[in-house]
Amino acid sequence: MIVKPANDPMPYKGLQKNIVLEKLKLNGYNELASSQSNNFLTASINIVKEPMFLLLLTCCFLYLIIGDMQQAIILLIFVSVIIGITVIQSWRTEKLLSSLKDLSSPKSIVIRDEQEIQIDSRDLVIDDILIIREGDKITADALILETKNLMVDESSLTGESIPVEKSTWSANPIAPNNNQNSNHIVYSGTFVTQGQAYCKVIATGINSELGKIGQSIITSTKNDSPLKKETKIIVNRILIIDCILFLAVMIILTMRYDWIKASLTAITFATAMLPEEIPAVLTIFMALAAWRISRKNVLTRRLPAIETLGSISVLCSDKTGTITTNKMVLREVFNMQTAYEINQEQIPEEFHHLIEYAILASREKTYDPMEKALIATIENNLVDSSHIHKNWTLIKEYPLQTNFFAMSRAWNATNESNFSIYCKGSPEVVYDLCHLNQDQIATIAEQVSKMAEKGLRVLGVAKSKSSITEMPLTQHDIEFEFQGLLGFHDPIRPGVIEAIAECKSAGIKVIMITGDHAVTAQNIAKDIGIENYEQHLSGENIDSLSDKELQESVKNIFIFSRVRPEHKLRIVNAFKQNGEVISMTGDGVNDAPALKASDVGIAMGQSGTQVARETADLILLDDNFTSIVSAIRLGRRVFGNLKKALSYILAIHIPIAGLTMVPIIFSGLPIIFFPIHVALLELIVDPTCSIVFESAPEPKNIMNIGPRKLSEPILSQQVIYKSLLQGLSLLIFTLGVYFTTRYLGKSDGEIRCFTFASLLMGNIVLTVANKTWKKESLIKCLKENQVLVIIVLMITIVFSLIVNIASLKKLFYFV
Repeated sequence: MIVKPANDPMPYKGLQKNIVLEKLKLNGYNELASSQSNNFLTASINIVKEPMFLLLLTCCFLYLIIGDMQQAIILLIFVSVIIGITVIQSWRTEKLLSSLKDLSSPKSIVIRDEQEIQIDSRDLVIDDILIIREGDKITADALILETKNLMVDESSLTGESIPVEKSTWSANPIAPNNNQNSNHIVYSGTFVTQGQAYCKVIATGINSELGKIGQSIITSTKNDSPLKKETKIIVNRILIIDCILFLAVMIILTMRYDWIKASLTAITFATAMLPEEIPAVLTIFMALAAWRISRKNVLTRRLPAIETLGSISVLCSDKTGTITTNKMVLREVFNMQTAYEINQEQIPEEFHHLIEYAILASREKTYDPMEKALIATIENNLVDSSHIHKNWTLIKEYPLQTNFFAMSRAWNATNESNFSIYCKGSPEVVYDLCHLNQDQIATIAEQVSKMAEKGLRVLGVAKSKSSITEMPLTQHDIEFEFQGLLGFHDPIRPGVIEAIAECKSAGIKVIMITGDHAVTAQNIAKDIGIENYEQHLSGENIDSLSDKELQESVKNIFIFSRVRPEHKLRIVNAFKQNGEVISMTGDGVNDAPALKASDVGIAMGQSGTQVARETADLILLDDNFTSIVSAIRLGRRVFGNLKKALSYILAIHIPIAGLTMVPIIFSGLPIIFFPIHVALLELIVDPTCSIVFESAPEPKNIMNIGPRKLSEPILSQQVIYKSLLQGLSLLIFTLGVYFTTRYLGKSDGEIRCFTFASLLMGNIVLTVANKTWKKESLIKCLKENQVLVIIVLMITIVFSLIVNIASLKKLFYFV
């Protein structure tokens, strides 16, 4: 760990702003060459390749052959409008996802103009002074100028999972050459697992080691999500059926009409039958869901996670900072003789040494909430105390380790060679460092339990027994003397109690995971309403259980205490073996395996490391438990609305395709719909399913039903049967209108006009029926969804214009 006294000047000056701008112009941004985003032309070409648009363009070509320029132009305009709407939706979706991606893009801390600042990693330039800390993702190749205890995970480059120890470059070259030892260089794409370092950037972007081998990563094909695979299978099956029927219809009609008329009718049928909207709707829904969830302070890094949110049955949450505020206050101290509860008044002198030793075991510039609480205690209660040592020199730090919850720091009070070491950590670890006997441990443990019963987080404090002249290798080599205990209060976040009650009613099991004492966790669990809080498993218990035993134990356990990151992975696997869909929160470097193994990994946005954020599916921007529950609620809403939209798409295509079949089945009857009618209906269907259904509010009881099974298809047999029934009902209704008007002796234009009007009316009813899947009046439905009102008004206005303007009536063959 790099240690600088608080009043020391910045060790490096860094680059000046004008030099940074010059280097950016010369070398470009620090980013790998990525696949190009679709521009308007590329997106348009990709959309035109879709079967439906190829069919409509073929119709335009056929109209040109027979000399019907007016129909060809109008149909081409309709096709262009549909393409334009689709391209705009695609562009907005990509822009939205890009903006969300920018929010989660890595940041870097650099020194520029003698100031320590945070920048986007893409703005790093060669010769920047880069500061890296535990949990950071390294975003450029850099030479190590100064470091202690630096360990880097280079598995992304080398495949080796064991972290590599790094050391300071002893010389001061302007730039390293290829023969240098890689232990003095950190590489882009790797992660800091321990320590801190000052580095000098030597390669960025495509010139970094990652950039040289990164093309295979960039061009690799992403696997489709389960939902995308399912909808693709459905569309492909319908496409195959559509092609077979198209050929059959073409053969039948060529026996009755000329080949152009037969082709137009067959293409109209094929276009009407194909549910081309499904892939676009899926993409739009997921993108808008990511945007909506971001407004609830949850950032989506992987869109498939949104599909899984509604299936979560177990929600594992860290206690500190997620369930609690992580804004700690020193509430109680114990000096081995007396316990004292701290209020606003000055702390008695006999407890000052405890806070002094704890501060000496803490970092000056810290993000740790307990160390912040200690600093606040000094500022508020010990301003004039002689126990504050701003002129002491820090000699060495023994950092906190994954499996050893204690840290120590060695200080020199004078210019002499001897020094003292101060330690703080979990009471059990500090007992071990002080080599206490069982009677001593029992006495202190009793006081720890008393503090924990009040919901306090407890730390033990120790000091080396005498001045030391030679620096010990590890903390275990130091002779410590136990000094006392500190108890910190961490308030419960507002809304957590209600959120946990909501999870309970939604069939979601909330699990509290903490590194705290079991009694502390149990008291907080009791306060917030977690079930079965009397029982718990500690990290020590987990170590003693086999995987099979743990799998059985987790069925009735809601609290895990004194947990280390490796325990989280075992907990995740145990729940998954029991068939649960699990979400796990994490913030540390070593939480990454558990986040990756869980069905939905959630990293902390404020307190989390870059390693955790890179691994997670979602990032909790406010570290708040209630935001997770809000995301689950939205995930359920998205899946429900998407299911309704797809059901609507299947249903509406049945009457459209069915009406085009009339002249095929009944020889001698006039053609009802031409390509222009199908194109107009596509203009109505597209915004209906992508806007109306997406914006529909969730049912009031959405969190009163159990989680959806992950294996449940979005278009189950029940939904397909419902769609078929709805579609056939509307088809029968429109056919009834068709044959009734024909029986009344109406002209072909009048019959077509009435039939088309009845289909538009049926479309509105079908939209309302699928929007709620409940018995609701049209008026109530329109009141709850203003977008639907706009769509209905637009349909009414467009149809009114068509039937009242002579030229339009002629184009649509209406009377």
